[in-house]
Amino acid sequence: MAAEESRQDEIAKLQELVRRERVARLRAELLLDKKTQELNDEREALAQERFLLQSLMDNIPDYVYFKDRNSAFIRTSRAQATLFGLSDPVEAVGKTDFDFFSPAHAQQARADELEIIRTGKTLNIEERETWFHQPDTWVSTTKVPLRNEEGTSIGTFGVSRDITGKRQDEEQLRLAASVFTHAREGILITDPDAMIIDVNEAFCAITGYRRKEVLGTNPRFLGSGLHDEAFYRAMWRSLTEDGYWSGEVWNRRKDGELFAVLLTISAVRDNEGNTTQYLGLFSDITALKQHERELEHNAHFDALTNLPNRLLLADRMQQSMAQSLRRGQKLAVVFIDIDGFKSVNDLSGHGTGDHMLVNLANRMRGVLREGDTLARLGGDEFVAVLLDLPDERSSVTTLERLLAAAAEPVTFGGTTFERSASIGVTFFLQDGDPSGDQLLRQADHAMYDAKLAGKNCYRFFDPARA
Repeated sequence: MAAEESRQDEIAKLQELVRRERVARLRAELLLDKKTQELNDEREALAQERFLLQSLMDNIPDYVYFKDRNSAFIRTSRAQATLFGLSDPVEAVGKTDFDFFSPAHAQQARADELEIIRTGKTLNIEERETWFHQPDTWVSTTKVPLRNEEGTSIGTFGVSRDITGKRQDEEQLRLAASVFTHAREGILITDPDAMIIDVNEAFCAITGYRRKEVLGTNPRFLGSGLHDEAFYRAMWRSLTEDGYWSGEVWNRRKDGELFAVLLTISAVRDNEGNTTQYLGLFSDITALKQHERELEHNAHFDALTNLPNRLLLADRMQQSMAQSLRRGQKLAVVFIDIDGFKSVNDLSGHGTGDHMLVNLANRMRGVLREGDTLARLGGDEFVAVLLDLPDERSSVTTLERLLAAAAEPVTFGGTTFERSASIGVTFFLQDGDPSGDQLLRQADHAMYDAKLAGKNCYRFFDPARA
């Protein structure tokens, strides 16, 4: 009986041991499953992080890369792989810059990365690259040390951005600024309300104003007063409708001097067509206008005496004849020839002759009334046009003054010369309404009558002797 009880106890103990072993095994299996799940979760999270990191890198247009301490690529963005001519970023793993760049570039990159790992400092550079797949490219690069959990530098992390477009824009801006600064033409920029926001050095040189004096002002302060409101209204109408105006404008410098410019104004508009600025470009053409005036003067005035020449005389005669018709007054055409003038040139030279002609011209012009005209046809021949004569005899006083002026002595080079004049006169209005040329021929014919009469006298044209 005792033996049976002892055997039962042993069996119970064995069963308890088996149960405990099963419990322990089950607990171990549960713990192993938990650890396995945790490890799987960690692996999945890590894979997710890697996926997100690679997705992030692949969707950034910049060139992103990680390198180990030996400057071998650990990971690159898709943009970086594409730059290397690779179809997948994985293909770059384990390779170095020596596989993709020139030896000089790769060597410099390696030296930079060693310095970053050694010092822990960040590197920021902008440099011009000549890459296999993107030649002549400007990039901005930032490299930082890559550290582990203990803070030890285990490599480098870099981001490079293509800034070629930015560099080109900056170069265009520098070029535009250089043109703006160094252009010999004056340049001004205004806002849409025509208030000056900038001018260049040429503007200041031409106008005499300093830049700070004109900023925020309206360009109307340059106004000369020579253009009326209609002129400026037409200018603004052209700017508003066409966005452009060009023409000649007279302005006034700071010192009050008038100057002429050839001005072009353009409206600068945004994508919606709104005017954002006005750009004015002008060149000083004062000297050119002065030259034009001189040419015009030379075309109408005698170079020696500054009297009207034959061309201007014809125009003045036409105007005077029209005035006589309107007013019903007579007009006298007076042909004047200096007696014996040829001998002055022959004996004393052309310098003396020119001096005498200038003196005679000034004297004869001085005895005429305002509105009368004295012109030089050439040589020693002059023509006077006397206006608003009520009758023929009313011209006599002026004719006698002309004779007296021509007879006054002229001294030059210590020698005194005395000459006289022969004068022929014809009148308009008269029968037949002669032309200007006919009047000149009539006066010339009368002048020869004065010569035949002994000179130093005047004669009226006689149609019966013509």
